[in-house]
Amino acid sequence: MTKGNTDVHSRDLTVQTFALLCLFCLSGQALCGGLQPYDGFLQSPELSLEDLGGRQHSLADLQGHVVLVNFWATWCPPCIIEMPGMQRLKQQLAGRPFKILAVNVKESEETIWKFHKLVKVDFPMLLDRDGRASEEWQVVVYPSSFLVDASGEIRYQVTGMMEWDSQEVIKVIEEMVDEVPAEGSKGPAEAN
Repeated sequence: MTKGNTDVHSRDLTVQTFALLCLFCLSGQALCGGLQPYDGFLQSPELSLEDLGGRQHSLADLQGHVVLVNFWATWCPPCIIEMPGMQRLKQQLAGRPFKILAVNVKESEETIWKFHKLVKVDFPMLLDRDGRASEEWQVVVYPSSFLVDASGEIRYQVTGMMEWDSQEVIKVIEEMVDEVPAEGSKGPAEAN
């Protein structure tokens, strides 16, 4: 095989692999999505990245909030498909201690801006320029998401696409949000 034929063959295998993965995902929620209790490291790894506007966002600054941390890329169709549901989830939980951090992995700002113009979301799109954050969070599939509670502990993970505004997911997140002490009140550990 010549170099040109090898590139075409490699590209065809990549497309075939991607197509099979999509079919696999569409055939079973357990394989691609679904909230799973998290059994990795207890406290979430540090996460502090800039957004598209150059503003720094830190997970540590969001203590006291339930946070959905989503790792994604524009070349990933399931990532794109789930974004509007994340926006609807954010709107449904408006005024509650809930935030979304969407971490784009290793793509240019220009590429992300083009995507942002097509898919209207108003939660921060953070830039993991060198992929270090995704490595620290042990992300190997896109999208990968983590629900972090108000104390910074990862409670749930999702590997693959998720319907974020489904009633089942909203119920789980609302339960986590209900655990957050009201501002100025004592938390469960301090009440005794």
